Amino acid sequence: MLFLGTKAVKSRIDEAVKIVEKMSIGDFSIRIDTACSDVVAPLMQALKNSLVTQERRISEGRRETDINFELR
Repeated sequence: MLFLGTKAVKSRIDEAVKIVEKMSIGDFSIRIDTACSDVVAPLMQALKNSLVTQERRISEGRRETDINFELR
């Protein structure tokens, strides 16, 4: 029984690694499942929070760039 739990946790950690890899190349189209309540849930929630923050920063940066370009 412990093996099955370990296998599930490893699968979720592998999923988290893939998410980080995608975020590192600018792919923010990732769906992050935060509905689980396993030991990996806090990591997935942190990744989701990071994704939202990075998307917001990119969006704000684009708006600032657009405004600066229009002012020229």
